[in-house]
Amino acid sequence: AIYASHVLEHSPYGQHSSLVEHNIAAVLRDWHRVLRPGGLLLVAVPDLQVLASLYVNNSLTWEQRFFVMRAMFGGQADPHDFHYTGFD
Repeated sequence: AIYASHVLEHSPYGQHSSLVEHNIAAVLRDWHRVLRPGGLLLVAVPDLQVLASLYVNNSLTWEQRFFVMRAMFGGQADPHDFHYTGFD
């Protein structure tokens, strides 16, 4: 089995990115390559639809909205802490 929690959103979706070897299609192909037949792939990603709904909620404070934004786009504390894609 492969368990990937909050990993896939760090992969770009485009074919023309400088990170093309790490794009979503390449990552999924690699996971498929290492899984045994009948193997299990468990993926957890931030729910962009829920996060977007939270972000536009007028009852949130600026600090709460900033926290939601970081969940959407990554903490951006280092070069690997960026979200390139969103899923729901």
